[in-house]
Amino acid sequence: MVRNAGQHPSEFRAEQAKERALWRCVSASK
Repeated sequence: MVRNAGQHPSEFRAEQAKERALWRCVSASK
């Protein structure tokens, strides 16, 4: 993910939450 300095903090947190959820699914499927 490209970090956008102009991004709203709430959007940035939402993106991080989506990434964590994605990695949780990936690691659970192994």
